[in-house]
Amino acid sequence: MTHRPGDIDIDGLFSLNNDQDLQLSIIDMPGRDVTVQLLNFPSETGFKTKMNLLANWKGTAQSPLLNVNLKLDSVQIRNRKIGALSSNINYSNEKMKLDINFLDTLYQN
Repeated sequence: MTHRPGDIDIDGLFSLNNDQDLQLSIIDMPGRDVTVQLLNFPSETGFKTKMNLLANWKGTAQSPLLNVNLKLDSVQIRNRKIGALSSNINYSNEKMKLDINFLDTLYQN
């Protein structure tokens, strides 16, 4: 599926009873579309970013393995660049590992 600009792709197999292997890819999605249209944030917040997400879901419904990588590039609020965010989520064996990095650009020239 193409979202102008950006692409959304979902591929694979989802099952409640057998092994699954499902991939979700969101490339170059404007963050404003997510915040305003999906999360119902007011457009006055002026939130802008370019979002990339890669998610893989494997295993079974009873024992899932999940890996999610989310990147928000050139994050802006009211036309002020505040940085970039990179996160990775891994879930397996009923444990979740979360890694979040934020690059602050407020004080850069």
